[in-house]
Amino acid sequence: MLQEINIGEEPLELDATFTSGQIFRWHKIDGWWQGWIGHSKVAFKKTGNLIQIRSVPTLDLDVVHNFFSLQVDHKSIIESLPEDRFTRYLVKKYSGIRILQQDAWECAMAYIISSSLSINAINKILDRISFLFTGDSRGCLPGPHEIQMIRPLDNFLGKKWDYLIILSKQIVEGTFKFELLRTLTYESAWRRLVIDEPHFKGIGPKVADCILLFSANKYSSFPIDRWVFRGLKKYYSSLVEESGVSSEHLTITKYKKLSDSARQYFGKFSGFLQEYLFVHLRNTN
Repeated sequence: MLQEINIGEEPLELDATFTSGQIFRWHKIDGWWQGWIGHSKVAFKKTGNLIQIRSVPTLDLDVVHNFFSLQVDHKSIIESLPEDRFTRYLVKKYSGIRILQQDAWECAMAYIISSSLSINAINKILDRISFLFTGDSRGCLPGPHEIQMIRPLDNFLGKKWDYLIILSKQIVEGTFKFELLRTLTYESAWRRLVIDEPHFKGIGPKVADCILLFSANKYSSFPIDRWVFRGLKKYYSSLVEESGVSSEHLTITKYKKLSDSARQYFGKFSGFLQEYLFVHLRNTN
């Protein structure tokens, strides 16, 4: 069944969005971007102002609307961001990139795995987990309960696999609920993942920001890895100087100081600017 959403004049470039590094295991095949949203196999294509959707099982259009963050209009993003020349340049060049709202468990799984790995390596590991679950490397990923049934023959993920199992048990047992993050303020949600007990192994300050930005609608989140740190130092040096952070090797305290400075400067949609900056740095390096 083919479904459609008319997005009007809202900028959305599927190629730029799905290759921006925020989501994994999406592939362009015959002009359609194909992947999974939960346990639905989905394909997207944009024609004019229409997003065309094929999905099995059929997705509710509200899910697609939230997936592309279409509830956040481009005008609001522009008006919230500062007026400096480089920010205006990023907005003009990369405004077709949307922040994708992913399944929270799958997003957490991907970013726990992501530490110190390339995007290509992350994709391969997630494909392997899918194969262990479904027998197909392009199949869906296991949920929190299902991943506990998988018994890898080799320790291909090391401690990261242990972290996934621990988190999945906390979810299954009800001691942690992703839904809670959406009801909290950004500050409280970030502290819940990084500072408060019980601590979540494998979720540091940057991974927490990725989970909040890409699955919990916390658009003020500003994930900082070494590339974003270098970008801030190059294009927004005053922010780095004001935070008192001098090295890209960030402790939790230093990370929070720099993150606070960035979010205060860029405003409530800081996450969009972070994604524009991240893609710019990838393209220019």
